[in-house]
Amino acid sequence: QFLKNFNTENDHTLTFAPEAIEVLMNCEFPGNIRELENCVQRTAVLATGPSILRTDFACYADQCLAAALWKNGPPTSEKSTTIQPSAACAAPPVGDGQAPIGPATTRGRVPDADTVIAAMEKCGWVQAKAARLLGLTPRQIGYVLRKRGIEIKRL
Repeated sequence: QFLKNFNTENDHTLTFAPEAIEVLMNCEFPGNIRELENCVQRTAVLATGPSILRTDFACYADQCLAAALWKNGPPTSEKSTTIQPSAACAAPPVGDGQAPIGPATTRGRVPDADTVIAAMEKCGWVQAKAARLLGLTPRQIGYVLRKRGIEIKRL
């Protein structure tokens, strides 16, 4: 139904490949239909062919932050490593092929509050820079800030 709505609203004719349905069946969406709808919409927007394939889903590559939060549960007392020097806040060169620097580069792991606060302070409370430092997107760091209840300091 979500893909049908997307197709109608965006004048597309995307379909799900059988393997894509299998990916959706294995995803963690405990009681939250909006997460499923958002996942379908994001995948449909980024799909490159006439059908949505298994490889089109972020969770297939273990890059879905929402799924990682559901799988990992509440934060633990486990502390991550220290943050790299503040020069790491600079934008990485385009196409360098290297993974982002920082403790969140382990896919599926959500940084703890102390790590996020340290990154935000090191980057002058600029979310986009802290996100790059941690290997997240600006949208993901915004979600982590809300999820962890971290108040954004205005400088």
